[in-house]
Amino acid sequence: MGIDGINGIFVKDGAIILAAPIRDLFDLSIKFSTFPDNCKVAKLKPLYKKGSKLDPKNYRPISLLPLISKIFEKIIHTQTQIFLDENNIL
Repeated sequence: MGIDGINGIFVKDGAIILAAPIRDLFDLSIKFSTFPDNCKVAKLKPLYKKGSKLDPKNYRPISLLPLISKIFEKIIHTQTQIFLDENNIL
């Protein structure tokens, strides 16, 4: 979970009810070219790689973003990829 504390199961289980409000939020965000500041805040967490757990070099930071921002990112990525593919840009 990110800083918002929303678990993916919550969104998945409530998708029928949450889909329309989330879609409206994303549509407004795209229409006005804005993104809520609260969705830009990440929780940093060290992820152990290998070696001694006492050595800080054996960890890499990961950013846990709010779930809504991850969904939005996926939608924008998909739409952009479709546009680029259809117009043979890349």
